[in-house]
Amino acid sequence: MKKSFPLLLLLVIVISVASCKKTSHPSNNSGSGTMLSEFVALDTTQAIGSDTLSITYFTYDNLKRVSTIN
Repeated sequence: MKKSFPLLLLLVIVISVASCKKTSHPSNNSGSGTMLSEFVALDTTQAIGSDTLSITYFTYDNLKRVSTIN
C-alpha cells in the first residue's frame, strides 16, 4: 500500500488536471445568436414619459455584423 500511494496520488492529479483542461474552439460567428435591433437608455429617477435618455438602432449585414448604428 505504501508503494502504490504515490502512484494513486499522481493518477488523481493527472485526472484532475485533464478534466479541467479548457477546450478551445475557433470563433464561429455564423451561428444563431441574439442581435439587438434597438437599445433604449432610461433614467429611472425621472417620471414615466420623460425617462428615456436615448434610443440607439442597430442594422446588420448578411454576415450578422453591425453595419450601422443610429
